[in-house]
Amino acid sequence: IACEAATWLDEHFLSDLSAVKMNLDRYLVNGVNHIVYHGTPYSPKNEQWPGWMFYASVHFAPTNTWWEDLKTINSYVTNCQSFMQNSKPANDILLYYPIYDSWSEQSKSMLQHFGTANDKLTKELSEFLLTNGYMFDYISDKQIQQLSIEDNKIRSNKVEYKTILIPKCNYIPFKTIEKIISLAEQGATIIVEDNFPSEVPGLSDFKNRQQKFEELKKNIEFVNEQNIDVAKVKKGKILKGNNISILLLKANVLSEPMAASGLWLNRVNREEGITYLIINWSEKDIDGWVSVNSSGEDAVWFNPMNKAIGKARTKNINKESAEVYLQLGKGETLILQWYPNEQN
Repeated sequence: IACEAATWLDEHFLSDLSAVKMNLDRYLVNGVNHIVYHGTPYSPKNEQWPGWMFYASVHFAPTNTWWEDLKTINSYVTNCQSFMQNSKPANDILLYYPIYDSWSEQSKSMLQHFGTANDKLTKELSEFLLTNGYMFDYISDKQIQQLSIEDNKIRSNKVEYKTILIPKCNYIPFKTIEKIISLAEQGATIIVEDNFPSEVPGLSDFKNRQQKFEELKKNIEFVNEQNIDVAKVKKGKILKGNNISILLLKANVLSEPMAASGLWLNRVNREEGITYLIINWSEKDIDGWVSVNSSGEDAVWFNPMNKAIGKARTKNINKESAEVYLQLGKGETLILQWYPNEQN
């Protein structure tokens, strides 16, 4: 997963490497594992300082005073990506991305540009999930068609998930909701925020598709259980309501507690075991025990900035969770790697 990350971070001469790291960290903890983050312009040697400038406002060039220090950031990103690229997601939630809500919006302007920070689709819900430590991946209509069920777990290209979460939205293709309900019938747990979407998108054969959609919804009978609506659908179930935390708990989805301390994290699964990328951009240093929803026989810390390695102090290890002792200053990053056997 690649992105352009820091080419317009701030105005000319105002971006420093600390701000660059913070910007790159946002991408790393959210699953981006291939970062393209600057351009370096050619400038003739006889040009006066600062030489020819790149049109984008970051100044990644030999005429910048911290040019020699740029290799430190490059090494840091390389070390993080060496773990992240050699991994698979270890997230619990597949969050449906309701693209048809944007495409169905009538206006005289151009289609929405999705490269901005103002993307309103799922913004409130996704920020809630991130802030509270719920691990999720987005999923599209096309990707949903490729999902399967094994042992009541949702599988996407050999990666397991616990639930599909449909956010508040107005439109969803009939084929998409039909597939989602089929997954529930095979054993999946589906979460619907607030209520089902009201319409199928597009005008072609609209009445026929909408009628099928309404019939599909009518065949699902919900029973209220502790302020959430539950529908048993053959081997699986569909949960519906407004309290996302309760809905996720009902689906056996647990949050990572360290997020409550303001820590940013990415959890992945490598051949050795579960791996955490943990970054502290909170207002305080962290020095204490933190809980993680994973475990192993032994754990090792790796510092991607200076390549320091050390065994992690652990306690209360069981099959599903453990506690590790974490010392992390503001702006610092550590990688926690679990192993199935003791490390020397």
